[in-house]
Amino acid sequence: IGRGRFIPTTPWDAVWNGIAQWLGVDTDEDLDWILPNRQKFGSSLFSGHDLFTDSPVWTPAPVGPSKSPTPQPTPVPTFPIHSPTASPVVPTTTPLQFVGDGGSNLGLCQGDCDTDGDCQPGLLCMQRSNFESVPGCSGSEFDQNNDYCYARPSPSH
Repeated sequence: IGRGRFIPTTPWDAVWNGIAQWLGVDTDEDLDWILPNRQKFGSSLFSGHDLFTDSPVWTPAPVGPSKSPTPQPTPVPTFPIHSPTASPVVPTTTPLQFVGDGGSNLGLCQGDCDTDGDCQPGLLCMQRSNFESVPGCSGSEFDQNNDYCYARPSPSH
């Protein structure tokens, strides 16, 4: 069919008729109740045998206690157990803090620095131009160009 239209050739009721029979609904009265439109399709209905030729008809499980009850839970875990840690280790970050333009002796995550010399010893000035994140710092500031002091990340081994 043109323009992406799909017109089915088999009604849903035809397929569900066979599925219902496979599930054990076998009288016409019950099938008509489950599928009220099935009589409109006549010989185009599938039977359980049409859909499931190699499968036996499903029979419901018997009601009552199981012949083989679930065993008692295992008293001890069967997998290796690792000792729990005292508490999760969460990396800590310092919030960004804008101290003012032309600051000096700025601490970790403080700005606005212009050179490494504006930061406390051991810290570097990160020159930003588009709200880049500052290593070891959290949050954001209103100005994308504010520069902040940060600690050089230690090299991982």
